[in-house]
Amino acid sequence: MDASGGVRRGHLALARRVRVERIEETTIEILGPRALYYTEHTEGLDDAQADDQALVATYLNNRPATIYGGSNEIQRNLIANSMAAL
Repeated sequence: MDASGGVRRGHLALARRVRVERIEETTIEILGPRALYYTEHTEGLDDAQADDQALVATYLNNRPATIYGGSNEIQRNLIANSMAAL
């Protein structure tokens, strides 16, 4: 496989990560104050409240992945360096 395949995969992974982050951030903004009342226990909540809690849980669980998985800036630099080498 040539270097351009790796660059393409890196670019697609970065684009996906950025898109998912934006969707999750927008979801939290739409929830507004309802996102502040997060609890892991959904007993006694109606369906809408349980759905809200699931969305907040997804956001909270995925957010650290951008940190320990490598920052987008590092990925952009790797892509740029690989493209410069082509």
